[in-house]
Amino acid sequence: MKKIIISNFPVGPKFNGGAMTVWGIIKYFLDNNIDTFLILICNEDEKNNARYNECVKILDTYKIDYEIFFYENKKIKFFHKLRNLLNALFFGNPDFFPPIIIKLKS
Repeated sequence: MKKIIISNFPVGPKFNGGAMTVWGIIKYFLDNNIDTFLILICNEDEKNNARYNECVKILDTYKIDYEIFFYENKKIKFFHKLRNLLNALFFGNPDFFPPIIIKLKS
């Protein structure tokens, strides 16, 4: 049975943080001959830079089956930022979601 791992980009022994954690899991599967498939989620701006090329080289060296999905980084508009700031100040809600008030029956 093939194991599927979904992770942010990059993954490999030369990177830090979550990349090393995911690499440890992949390395464990490789050492125990467990079939794996890696799905990487990558920002479109990182395509074909040095870190991207190094990660792909590492994955190819270890003969890991992988697929890279690219997403477009959209900028938040000024008025959305302002609305979020006002929500955080008045309602104490730092999220991007408007506050929801729920009335319970007593």
